[in-house]
Amino acid sequence: MGKGLPDKMGIHATKPKRLITKSIQDSAIIFHKGYYYLNYTERVMAAAIRKLPETFFPSFFQREFKKFADIRVFYLDGECYSMAIFSQQNKISAIDFRKYPSLPNRCVPFRLPPTCSAQVSAFMKQTGHRTGSLDFILTADGNLVFLELNPVGQFGFVSYCCNYNLEQKIAEHLLKKVLPFTTPMS
Repeated sequence: MGKGLPDKMGIHATKPKRLITKSIQDSAIIFHKGYYYLNYTERVMAAAIRKLPETFFPSFFQREFKKFADIRVFYLDGECYSMAIFSQQNKISAIDFRKYPSLPNRCVPFRLPPTCSAQVSAFMKQTGHRTGSLDFILTADGNLVFLELNPVGQFGFVSYCCNYNLEQKIAEHLLKKVLPFTTPMS
C-alpha cells in the first residue's frame, strides 16, 4: 500500500470501507441552460481513494451506513418535528434523498425515541441553538446516526410533507417572545 491518505483512512485492498463525500460548507447551486446543478452526497469507491495524491483539496469523507431511511428533524426551542424519508427503494436516491428521477421519495411523520429527542434538545441547548434542522440516518438495524445540524433550519419540506404547520408554530413562538416587549397601541 502506498503512503498518505489511504493508510490513514484504513482502506486496505483486502477490506475496503464504504465511504461517502459531501460538501463541507454551503453547496453551490448552478443554473445553466435550463438545468439546475447541485452538489450531492456521493459514494466514494475505495479504489478512487487509493489513487488520491498525498495532498488534495480539503474534502469531507464519512462512513457510509446501510440505511433504512433518512430522518430530518426540525427543532424549535425544545420541540422536535421529525420526518422519515424512504429513499432506499430507488438506487438513484439511495445515497442522497434529494436525487430522484420523476417521483419523489415517500415521506412520513416520524416519532423520535424519547431518549433521542432529549439528546437533540440537550445538544441544541449546549450549542446555543434555539432552532435548526438535524439530519440522521435510521440504519437497517434500527440505530439512529447523527449526520449534521443545519442551523439555518430549513423547515418547509418537513412542514409540508408531514402536515406539521410549522409556519404557524414558528409565528406563534415568535409572538410569545415579541409581545411581552411591545406596548399596546393607543
